[in-house]
Amino acid sequence: HKLVLVCPTGIKPEQGEIYDIFLNLAPDYLKESFHDPEGTAEYNLICPSEPTPEKLELWEVAREQSCKLGWKPYMYNPNLKHLLHRLKNLNTLVIWGREDRIVPLDAGRIYEDSVPGSILDVIDGCGHRPEIENPKLFSEKVLSFLD
Repeated sequence: HKLVLVCPTGIKPEQGEIYDIFLNLAPDYLKESFHDPEGTAEYNLICPSEPTPEKLELWEVAREQSCKLGWKPYMYNPNLKHLLHRLKNLNTLVIWGREDRIVPLDAGRIYEDSVPGSILDVIDGCGHRPEIENPKLFSEKVLSFLD
């Protein structure tokens, strides 16, 4: 049994803050999710300069769901850090983008310290969406871990 986590929320970082998706508009959040939005081909598909009314509605539905899950306390569970030791029999890979401006890398270090035997693998040149910014390297890391 194996688990791969990709820039997860859930842990309150000791250094830095989790980006406030409720205070900011969806296009701003999406732009901050990428280290290099202009250098990521898929970015314009995810966040077009002129979003359709349907896309705007989807963004608001996503925000609403995030509110239901992460409103208070904001995007973390104060007990989670103390529960993660239960994953001791589950090989865990935690992947993080070094330039993540949504959830600070410090949260990834806390996951690594809290999940016994876990591995934190940081991808340079990526923000909160390493699976989109560098899909080849991301896939290689995940497949190698799962193999």
